[in-house]
Amino acid sequence: MAREAVAPPVRHGKPVPGKNTIWRKLGGGALAFSIAFHIVLLVIALIRVFQQIPAPESGPDFLSSPGGGGSPVAEMEARRHRVRFIPPVTTRAAAVDVHSRIALPEPEKLALLSGTKAFSSVGQVGGMAGLGGSGSGGGLGGGHSTGFGDGIGSGGARATGPNPFGMLEDNGNSLVGTFYDLKQTATGEPTDLTVDQIVTILNGFTNGGWNESTFEPYFKAPRPLYQTRLYIPAMPAAGAPWAFRCADKVQPSRWAIVYRGVVSPPKTGKYRFVGSGDDILVVRFNGRNVFDHGYYSGTTEVRTHESFPVMKGEATDPEVVKLLAANYPMDQPLRTYQYATTKDWNRTVGGVGVGPVFEAEAGKSYPIDILLSELPGHLFCAALLIQDVGAEYDSTSNACPI
Repeated sequence: MAREAVAPPVRHGKPVPGKNTIWRKLGGGALAFSIAFHIVLLVIALIRVFQQIPAPESGPDFLSSPGGGGSPVAEMEARRHRVRFIPPVTTRAAAVDVHSRIALPEPEKLALLSGTKAFSSVGQVGGMAGLGGSGSGGGLGGGHSTGFGDGIGSGGARATGPNPFGMLEDNGNSLVGTFYDLKQTATGEPTDLTVDQIVTILNGFTNGGWNESTFEPYFKAPRPLYQTRLYIPAMPAAGAPWAFRCADKVQPSRWAIVYRGVVSPPKTGKYRFVGSGDDILVVRFNGRNVFDHGYYSGTTEVRTHESFPVMKGEATDPEVVKLLAANYPMDQPLRTYQYATTKDWNRTVGGVGVGPVFEAEAGKSYPIDILLSELPGHLFCAALLIQDVGAEYDSTSNACPI
């Protein structure tokens, strides 16, 4: 701002004021000082903010790493993994890098069927050691489930903790999860496999003894995760590659995860699995397939989202019936539970799948294998619980246990 002329000092009488310009009438002097002062404050604040923002870390931030050393694969080979009930943590999970943020839904915001007692999560049914927790997929937990939530995986009062796909370190009581990308070879070359071709590969895997040599030609995540319960709320399909720390190499579609471990019931009884997956959820218990329910069948060429009326006996299609007769492990006609809070699953796959009854003896260890898969991409979710068939439960108006 230019300096204004000032009249020479007068020895007698009143001082002569400077020229009263429009700038001065508008308070220009004070305004200029104020602007300059606030610019200085703003610069200082910006410098302080940039100094305090840490450099973003690569990879997902929902993975906890308790520490420790050694090879997780070698440790798994050294001993079997026995799963027990572990209380889940209610939290919001997110995967973050410098380019994007993937946030999972807040469990408390998810619609859920409150007060259900019929289910526990894969882990403990009245004490059954296994995938633990409460909620829709919190595991074979303590028998106090809050039910399934929205049909594409939301619901269940408690999620699996910071990372719904598992922990970075084995606590000695978990299933070991391995991630595969069927879109690329083990050396990173594209396979050009279609969704239908991958379904055929997965069918061969589940019907051929669950031999992981099936996946040897394909990309394998560099390290496993360790799962204590199976409840994965609706989330972007990119969440799985993030969780297994291979998001920089894997696009979010046509991948598969295999969890393996051992469970042991606290009492002799009859049980069955209940749940659903988007796209594939298959369970093998004690060497036998005992559950298959999702958008696609993981044991047959049947597309559940297209054929569930036939599977439930509400329509006829000889070709579908023929395919189901071969390897489909679920009871026929297919039985499902439908709740007010599972509208999406009710609409797309007929409801929450109810597996066949199987027996388990107290104190005896049983191998368990779980296959998850996302095919087209977009969203993924899965929830698996177990029901004590011998127990008595309240029920909804449509006779579904709660």
